[in-house]
Amino acid sequence: MDHQNSILTQIKPCNISKPYIFVSYSSSDWETVWTDVLRFQCDGYNVWLDEKNLDKTKNSWKEDALRAINSRRCQLVLFYVSATSLCSEPCLGELRETRSERTLTNHLDPLSFVAIDVEPIGNIIDFCRQVHMRLDDEIEDEKEFERKAQALKDLRTEFFSGNNDRVRVHPRNETNRKGDYYEDIEHSFPDKTRLNPPEPSVAPPVSEPVIPDPPISEPPVSEPSVSGPAVPTTEGSHESGAGPVDEPKKEKRLFSATGDITYTLYGVEHTGSQAEMMWNFFREVLRRHPEQVQGLPEQQGMNCASAVNYADPQNKGAGMPSYFKACRFFTFPGGESVCIGTAYNNTDKLKKMALLLSICGEDPSVFSSKQVELPDLSAPRRKGGRPRKTAGPDSAV
Repeated sequence: MDHQNSILTQIKPCNISKPYIFVSYSSSDWETVWTDVLRFQCDGYNVWLDEKNLDKTKNSWKEDALRAINSRRCQLVLFYVSATSLCSEPCLGELRETRSERTLTNHLDPLSFVAIDVEPIGNIIDFCRQVHMRLDDEIEDEKEFERKAQALKDLRTEFFSGNNDRVRVHPRNETNRKGDYYEDIEHSFPDKTRLNPPEPSVAPPVSEPVIPDPPISEPPVSEPSVSGPAVPTTEGSHESGAGPVDEPKKEKRLFSATGDITYTLYGVEHTGSQAEMMWNFFREVLRRHPEQVQGLPEQQGMNCASAVNYADPQNKGAGMPSYFKACRFFTFPGGESVCIGTAYNNTDKLKKMALLLSICGEDPSVFSSKQVELPDLSAPRRKGGRPRKTAGPDSAV
């Protein structure tokens, strides 16, 4: 109990008036979940946790939790996968709420969720079979068994119908882990859910050391890229060569930026996160060039586009490219449709945007911003970033 309190007292209530991340989990997994939530908050993210945001003395606490998911402020759901959460009726209800009518009204599309393994699971289809056998062995009461078995069946059928081991975040203590556990999770967090800069002086009770983000030369900002930490940029990093030491510094826009970006597209000013900027850019450009929509996924350098709707949780299987961990599916007036993934750093987002203008024959001047600029595709050839062309005068490099 003391250990529980030591973690819980450090966790702050979610600011529900600002964009936030909802956490769905089984109470038996509290230690892993609360430790993670504390880390996310130390990294500046606004996170909704039942123990801090729900009054469970009220009869409506379950409905209050669902309202927190369908709220327009909720940007993402984290689902902690374990033998107990897979049999949990509340967890099933929370995942179902990500695609409810109220959620679709407030978000237009189903709300994305990230699955995080609490324990080694591997092939989730086989794991569900093992869980079912365990229920059969351990539960004597028929009604309790049927209730948990029904939740397990529905969760597997509706959300884990294929072995999506590659797109779930593996446990923190996994042997031979290839990437950083927290980076793997926060990679999917929407920019706008980060309300504060990281707190490197506050160390959550985890075994790994908390390494503060390196300082950057830009003014302090509150939000990171949806695809991970921003790429640090040093003075002159985009120049062809370093100037004399005594040369005065020139004010310069950088390819990399964090936080909300204000930009003008086709004469209209917008402000939004990096991912929102890329989604809005693709939507507005393709709305003017619907003839390019269907063939866009086949263009070289356009691996951010797919005909598959990865915004639908049913399509988030093992074959989903990692670029679509954050994505939106667009349907245009003529019936053309395309899914755009934005799980890239900001430099690559801007390259995709510049490439789209090139494919559509648009002048780069349709886009402008004081914070970022599109790369010049007429510069010397670099890897990727040019559409496939048939032989002709424009095919020469």
